Amino acid sequence: MKYQVTMSDYGACVLDGLCAPAAATAPANANVPVTGVSYDDAATYARWLSAKTGDYWTLPSDRNLAFAAGTLFPDDASGLDPENTNPALKWIADYEREAASRSKRDPAPKPVGNFGENEYGLADFAGNVWEWTKTCHRRVNLYDNGGQRSVETICGVNVAVGPHRSPTSTFIRDPRGGGCSVGSPPDNLGFRLVKSGKWYDPLLNALRERGIIV
Repeated sequence: MKYQVTMSDYGACVLDGLCAPAAATAPANANVPVTGVSYDDAATYARWLSAKTGDYWTLPSDRNLAFAAGTLFPDDASGLDPENTNPALKWIADYEREAASRSKRDPAPKPVGNFGENEYGLADFAGNVWEWTKTCHRRVNLYDNGGQRSVETICGVNVAVGPHRSPTSTFIRDPRGGGCSVGSPPDNLGFRLVKSGKWYDPLLNALRERGIIV
């Protein structure tokens, strides 16, 4: 999607009785990104939109968003020595950048398109609404030399992407009240979807309706 799903878009799913109302107060302008939605809310909207359009819509992975955001994707290692292998230093640097800039930000969601387009013509990746992804959080254990020893995948905590990546519990709608696993919490949680565009999309939708895939 070029833009994040708006209050107006999401409201149509609510009126159909499938989506739960967003927790965020509805603004006067419905053309702002919907916020106050959990990962589960976003996944429900994807199923509703797929049924409405016949296309197969899903939440993006963090890799999808990294590709789509292009040069506007947050660099967690920005400003660090590229030879440094200590992941804790990357987290600290990211947290300090966020803490320094938080007081300068206006957290209120802005109408779609307010933050401009990137080199791919996709909008608002530089905005103040974090986006849910279908990527589960991973806990990586390292050897003393920095090599990867093991990876523990933790679903139920998914990656939200904004000015930094923020593993967040999937039931959280307002991260400022808790549920953010790493770094300073996002101001807002919203989402955009990705369309499959495959010839077998009707089969995917049928499998989703039967609960075989999500």
